[in-house]
Amino acid sequence: METPRVNLSRAMRHINGVYTQRFNRHSQRDGHLFRGRYKAILVEEDAYLVELVRYIHLNAVKAGLVTRPERYEWSSHRDYLKEGGRKWLSTGRVLSYFGKRRNLARRKFNQFVMEGVPEELQQRLDAARSPSVFSSKNFEEWIEWNFVKDIKDGDRGDVQYQSEHVCKVSLANLQKALCDSLDTSWKDIICPTSLKGRQQRAIAIWCYRTFMKATYSEIFGLFGVKPARISRIMADRKIADLDVVEYIGAAV
Repeated sequence: METPRVNLSRAMRHINGVYTQRFNRHSQRDGHLFRGRYKAILVEEDAYLVELVRYIHLNAVKAGLVTRPERYEWSSHRDYLKEGGRKWLSTGRVLSYFGKRRNLARRKFNQFVMEGVPEELQQRLDAARSPSVFSSKNFEEWIEWNFVKDIKDGDRGDVQYQSEHVCKVSLANLQKALCDSLDTSWKDIICPTSLKGRQQRAIAIWCYRTFMKATYSEIFGLFGVKPARISRIMADRKIADLDVVEYIGAAV
């Protein structure tokens, strides 16, 4: 997936939230549709793009579902090997790395995939903490120099990716989404009187920080929660994985 704007997370929130709810209603099921949170990896082109494609195409083989990638129903590998595949799928970008003549490029691409992922690369991509940038060292340093900045925010140093347009969610929309999703009032979120209320406040703080790009000082002024507590809330993976958080993200 490629975009000139920093908006992939918003698209994925929609898929994980709205799409999952509609699918569950249609299928009369509940719970998560996708396993875990999506991985956003910035990929350098050339060798690193085709290496990642190979890794993805061989996932079903690695899992033991099929013996060859083109036999897996949900893989696009077969579309890379022949003409007349799915109309919406563009294979030219990747195949262009293997030659100008399409038939020769297909054969070389298939040979490249079937050679398998190098062990060191497999371990890097399978790691519990996947790389945020998949590239050569020079490209990674260029990204750090041009697009990443250190921000001292309260007692904590954050690394944030810069963009020309910072898309902020409206305060009214976020408050409404929080109250509707948590089935409570805004007053009870701000001034909780029970354990459940404090848990709801933690969710609200996580959403304010994530969706509103609110600073620690702004969150402290609104919720009266100190920076150290805010840091613990933002580090809590359980909050990020809650269904209600995905729903709120899709709603705003």
